[in-house]
Amino acid sequence: MPNGESWVARLVKTVWTLICSENKAFAQPNKARTAALSNELDTYVCSDNETVMHSAAAFWQGSRRKWHWPHRGDGGKDFHLKKEGSLPGPYKNLWETRFADQYSDGDEVDHIFEVLIDLVALDTDFRHDNCLAAASVGKSLSLATREKQCLLASLFARR
Repeated sequence: MPNGESWVARLVKTVWTLICSENKAFAQPNKARTAALSNELDTYVCSDNETVMHSAAAFWQGSRRKWHWPHRGDGGKDFHLKKEGSLPGPYKNLWETRFADQYSDGDEVDHIFEVLIDLVALDTDFRHDNCLAAASVGKSLSLATREKQCLLASLFARR
């Protein structure tokens, strides 16, 4: 289904619109833009990096961030969790399940990384690591990104 480095898709079942990008700069927080978007639409902002086992999720509504939770997988026993705000009800069951998995598997696997991804997936029915089936997507669009130029080409480019 949607492919490429950046894309937009409308999910049929949950009616969420996803904007996904592999570009690291895309995930940089822009609170003003997110607040403006969330004034009109409930908005999740999620990021993950499986290389270093970092994940973060936030939920915005009515121009305000309702909750935010980052996780760093190198955090030892405290898992570098910094919860802000009140997380939704299903969070408790996800937390208990993943925490039990964490303690039974030890340090070899970071199950806490999954809590944030699972939490957003409960509402949106989307996980970054699952392919979207054609039937689950109403419309999709690949987003083109400008090719990066070297400094000299940028300085001397024709307009």
